[in-house]
Order: sequence, then structure tokens, then C-alpha cells
Amino acid sequence: MSISLIIRSELMKLFKRKDVWLMLAMIGIPMLYALGAFFNASFIEYKASDKSYALRFVMNMFQFNYGVFIFFFITLLAGVKTLGSEIEDKSIMLSIPRVKKRGMIYTGKNIAMSIAVVAINLIFGLTCLLLYYLFLVHRVDLATKVLYVAKDLPFVLSNIIAIICFYLLLVQFASMLSTFLKPMVASVVGFITIAITMYLQQIPGVKYFVPGYYISMLSDGNGLEWLTLINYLICIGVLSIIFYSVGYMTFSRKDL
Repeated sequence: MSISLIIRSELMKLFKRKDVWLMLAMIGIPMLYALGAFFNASFIEYKASDKSYALRFVMNMFQFNYGVFIFFFITLLAGVKTLGSEIEDKSIMLSIPRVKKRGMIYTGKNIAMSIAVVAINLIFGLTCLLLYYLFLVHRVDLATKVLYVAKDLPFVLSNIIAIICFYLLLVQFASMLSTFLKPMVASVVGFITIAITMYLQQIPGVKYFVPGYYISMLSDGNGLEWLTLINYLICIGVLSIIFYSVGYMTFSRKDL
């Protein structure tokens, strides 16, 4: 069995799983905001000094979801179950004889879950755009019909890219944890770890190794978005390589 076949097979399984589609629950937030603004609901408040535009709205919704920790847990749970549930129920033993190296299974499942996460984030972004033009543009006091503002593109795109990459890092972290712990335990441990890093990003020196520190800098809009994004991607890249390598080696040597 080739790696591409493993990925295709895993993607078919992923998109049949309820916990993966549960990640799309994040669409509820922009839908609530857009409909609330359209019907002039009292719970919708807009405090910015100027009117919003489409990509700015998409970025704001990505940031809002990033601030709602429940979506971290859903992503972690989906990532952990991709490999962990098959290790737990021993069904992984059906796949091992069909590959040359056991690590191919880890890599294939990892890539498939990453593709699923990117696809869900793209669906989320496109849905935000659709909701913006269907509902929010009718509030001329809040929004314009403009898709983007050129001078703001580095700020907007860097924030969106950073948050999507953070979800991809969660996949690497979840995959690694699934080789050590049972699915639910791994999800809880992962969630607690993320919560701890939110405090670590306030500590001088340590903060440079915490992805959340760079996301906070990007959201502040310090005018150095691309430089901050590059530093962030280096941090994410190093952590991803560590998580992937540890998970790959552990799974390859694990007594199943």
C-alpha cells in the first residue's frame, strides 16, 4: 500500500466521522454575528472606528474562534482519534501487514488529517465571505461592499494564515500524543497543555518558543506582520518537526 493510497483511504474515513464535521460548528459564530447584525439584534456590538470589509470580517471570525478554546479541544480530539482509536481497538493491526514500513501509516494519517483541517478552515473562510455579502453588507453603518483594503492585506492575511497553521500544529501534537495515551486522555492533556502555553507566552525569553505569543503580536498589528509571521512559521515548523518525529518513532517502535 502506497502513502497516497493511505491518504485517500484515510480522507474517506475522516469525512464520514462526526467529530471531524463537528469542527464546522465554528461556522455558528459568524452566522450568529451576521444574522444578528442583519436583524439589528441588541447583542451585536461593533466598536471599531471605521466600517468593516469582507476579508476583515473573515479575519475577525478566525480570531474569535481562536479565542474560543472549545475548538482547540474538538481539533485535538479529532486528531487524536485518527490514530489513537485504531491503536486502542487494535484495528490498526489490519493495516500494518499491507505497508512496507509501519511509519507510513502514521505519516498517511497525519497528512490526511492535516488536509481535512485545511479544508474545514477554507470552508469556514468561504462561509464567512458568503454570510458577509448576504447579510452584513445591508448594514451600511457597519460594513462596506469592499472585499479587501490593499494597505491592510499583510495584517489580515498574516492573521488568517497564522491561525490556520496553529490548527495544523494541533494535528501534529495530537498525533504524537495518540501514540502514548488513550484518545480522551490525550485530548485532555493536549487541551491543558495549550492552556498552560497561554500563560507561558507572558514570560520573557520563554515566550519566543510559544506560538500564541506571535499570534498575539499579529493581532495587535504592529506594522511588522510579515517579519512576525516568518518568525512564527519558524517556531511552528520546529515544533511540528519535533512532534512529528517523536510520534513517528514512537509509533514505529510501539508494541501493538
